[in-house]
Amino acid sequence: MLLLTASPNHADLAYTWKNIGEIYLVKHDGISALEWFEQAWVMYHRLFTLDGNHHDIAKCWHLLGRTNLVLERHTDAFNAFEIALCM
Repeated sequence: MLLLTASPNHADLAYTWKNIGEIYLVKHDGISALEWFEQAWVMYHRLFTLDGNHHDIAKCWHLLGRTNLVLERHTDAFNAFEIALCM
């Protein structure tokens, strides 16, 4: 499988993790979605450290906010949306 043999620090891997998180979010499994979004965020943050305002990092913050809303963690959701908005 190509993803398993590619570099462990590749944007496509983070994109795949983000997509998996979105599937869990649609399935109303917020805990699993949160785990995948956090994993994607860490990878994007590592890849784009010179560009802290990268659109993929902002997208992860937005998805973290949506997931926290589903989990009724309103303060965490607000903070994540605020960070995404500032990017």
